[in-house]
Parts: sequence; C-alpha cells; structure tokens
Amino acid sequence: MQSPASSPDPRFCPNCSAPMQEQDRYCRQCGQRYSDGRVTFGELIREFVDAVFNFDSKIFRTLAALLVPGKLTREYFQGRHRTYLHPIRIFLVLTVLFMAMVAFNSSDVEVNLGSISKYTERDYLKGLTLAKFDTVRNELPPELLSPETDRAIDTLEDRLRQKLGKFQDTVYINSVLEIFQEDSDLNPILLRDMYELEPEELYDKYEIDGFLERLSVQQV
Repeated sequence: MQSPASSPDPRFCPNCSAPMQEQDRYCRQCGQRYSDGRVTFGELIREFVDAVFNFDSKIFRTLAALLVPGKLTREYFQGRHRTYLHPIRIFLVLTVLFMAMVAFNSSDVEVNLGSISKYTERDYLKGLTLAKFDTVRNELPPELLSPETDRAIDTLEDRLRQKLGKFQDTVYINSVLEIFQEDSDLNPILLRDMYELEPEELYDKYEIDGFLERLSVQQV
C-alpha cells in the first residue's frame, strides 16, 4: 500500500506572514511579491527608477495645480495627499534638474572666461610693448632730442602699432558679468593693473565690493 504523496510545505508572505498558495506570486494581503529575500542588482535599479519616475497621472494633476498660485498648498493641507505628488519627491526631482542645468551652464561660463583671459593677456603684452617704447623715448638724452628725432620716433611707433594690430588697453568686467546678471555696471580696468596688481589692490583702487564682481576680476 503506497503512502499518499506528501503535500508541499505551506508558504507565507515574508512581509505580513499571511498564508500563500503555491501558485501565488503576490501576497493577497499586502501585495508584496513573494521572494526568498535575495535581491538582484537589476531589481534595485528597477525599484529606484520606478520610485523616482513612476508618477502615473499624479504628475499632471500636480503640474496643473502648480499653475494656480497656492492651490497645491491648500489641497495638501486639506488632506488630499494621494491626489498629488509628495512634496519631498517634487523637491528631489527639481533639485536634480536644477543641478543638471547648473552643471551644463557652468561649462559655457568656463569657456567664456577662458577666452576672455586669452585675449586680455595678448592685449596686455601688446600694450606693454608700446609702454616700453614710450619709456625709451622719455629716457633719451636731451642732446638727442630734436624735431627730426621726434618724427623718426613717431614713424617707428606707427610701424610698431601696425605690426601689433588693434588691441584694447582696458577690460570691462561687466562684459564677464553678463553671464551671471544683466544689471552690472563697472568702470573699465586697465589691463596693466589687471596683471600687475594683486586682487585686493584692484578691489581698493576700483572700489569693487560685490561678490560676483570680485569673482569675475579673479577669473579674468
């Protein structure tokens, strides 16, 4: 006489301990999927994406409520929490988007500031060359000064300027600040001062007080 087949061991939900049938994949009591407790890396990624981006229709109701000043706040404080996204989730998503935008725009700022530094250094060297030329003229002995000497020096200076090309001897910090703000109004700063004075000396000489203005001076 054969013994009856042994029945399978009963299964219970790991979360709420409710009894489960052999064919059940989800608990009928709490809805959790049956698992032996091991979680794969793929499941972690799917859970994260689902938790952050699975907004269903709540996102559309939340965006519509945000268009009306104060509506979302009133709705939430009246207890209608399930209808809209949780404020913490909104904050986290907006923070991620904001940081992404800042990271993207900061690369443009670095490129612009780098280009400005390259051109100002070139113009500074040109201006320094002309300044040395003027120094030589002023240091000529009195016996060499004459109208013919002045005309010769003027001719040499004209040729030097033509060789150097156009350049500027000042820099406008507000052109850099346009990257950050629209209402910047600073006096021009001599390129020679930019390269020969310390930042603190520049701040005092040109009365630069604002944080962004000082930051821009350091970047040029």
